Amino acid sequence: MLNQLFRIILLCATGGATYYEALWGRGLCYASSIIDSMPWPDRESPNSFLAGKELEPDSDRHVFGAYCLYYIDQEQRAGKWQPTSEMGIWVGLDPNTKGGHLVCPIQWDSLEGVWLIGKTVSSRTVKVYDDKFL
Repeated sequence: MLNQLFRIILLCATGGATYYEALWGRGLCYASSIIDSMPWPDRESPNSFLAGKELEPDSDRHVFGAYCLYYIDQEQRAGKWQPTSEMGIWVGLDPNTKGGHLVCPIQWDSLEGVWLIGKTVSSRTVKVYDDKFL
């Protein structure tokens, strides 16, 4: 079940492009969190079972792999001329930060004609475009 959901998530996010290897780790974590939080056909969700009460899925959840803009704190900017937000791919909720989102920064490589996907960062302020993929 996990492998099937994981394949669907990556196919929807990348459209079958060559970005599978850059997103597989976060995609697998996201698929696992979906399975754990959604009710199963024959019983409640694993998270609800462990909590002993019905738990609703997170309202901040977005579509895996959706284009987003994420805020960069002033202390983390290279200088005062750097923009306050950067482009990224939304890959999940940050379990270690209340209200945090996990984002993979992206940059366009015009020589190769591909998107370069950076290491995952956490941001509390994001604007996610659930219907836009790169």
